Amino acid sequence: MSSPDNNESRKRAVIYFAWGKKFVLQATTSARSARLIGERIVLITDSNSAKHLIDKTAFDEVKLIELRYGNKLDKCTLWEHLPGGYDSFLLLDTDTLVLGDLSFGFEQAEKHGIAMAPAPNYNLGHHWGFRHAMPSMGLVDRAQLQLNTGVLFFSKREDVERVFMDWQRLAGQFTDNEHVASDQPLFTAAMELQDFNPYTLSQSYNYRGLGELAVGPIHVWHSHHKLPMNLNKDLAAWPPRRFIGDKEVPYITASRTRRMARFLRKLFKSG
Repeated sequence: MSSPDNNESRKRAVIYFAWGKKFVLQATTSARSARLIGERIVLITDSNSAKHLIDKTAFDEVKLIELRYGNKLDKCTLWEHLPGGYDSFLLLDTDTLVLGDLSFGFEQAEKHGIAMAPAPNYNLGHHWGFRHAMPSMGLVDRAQLQLNTGVLFFSKREDVERVFMDWQRLAGQFTDNEHVASDQPLFTAAMELQDFNPYTLSQSYNYRGLGELAVGPIHVWHSHHKLPMNLNKDLAAWPPRRFIGDKEVPYITASRTRRMARFLRKLFKSG
C-alpha cells in the first residue's frame, strides 16, 4: 500500500516492540522523551510483559501479541503486528532517548520507503561472524554497510513490506545459526536481497556513545549509559566531540598524534 502524496495527510506513529519487565520499563522512559515530536506512540508487547507497565499514559496504544521466539528475532515479525491507521512509522529500541525533531527521518522514509543510520559495527560481514552465514542467503561478503535497526523509519508500502517479509523469513531460517547474533544484520541482508536502497541518515539520528564522532546536535541518544550532561552543548564544528558512555573523550588529531609520537620517542631515548 502506498502512502498518500500529501505530507499533511500522512499519519505517523512511534513504535516500541518490547517484552520483559526491564525492556517495558525502558520503553516507558524512552516514550516520555518521544512525546516532544508530537506523534502517537504505540507499545507492542505480550500480555505477561504488559503487567509491568506502570505508566500507561506514556503510550497512546498498547497492542498485545504472542511472541514467536522470545528473543531479539521477534523484532523481525514486526510487520504483521503493525497497528492499523498509520502510513509511516518510527521503530525505536527501548534504550533510546529522543532529543530533537525527527520529522526529517519520517519525510525521507515517506520519500524512499526506509530511512536509517549506519551501525557503529558498520561492516555487515563482520557482525559477529555474519559473513559465514551470508553464502546460505545468496549473498557475498563485500564489506556492505550495515544499518542499525534501533532507530528505523519506514513507510507502509509494498516494496518495504517485501523487505520486512524477507527479514522475517531469514529469522525463521537462521534461528539457530551461531553466526546470526541478532535481528540487525538480517535486516540489511533483507534489503540486499530485495535490492532496496534506503535513505541513509547521519549518526545524529542514532548516536550510540561508543566513541564515534559527534558532529553537531544529537537527535537520538541510543545507549544503555545515561545521557551525557554536555552532549548537545558547545557544538563546535571541528574538532568534533566524542562520547564513550556518558563521558566526553578527547578527539586526537593527526598533529596531536605526531606530537605525542615525538614525545614518546624522546621519552624512551632519555630512559
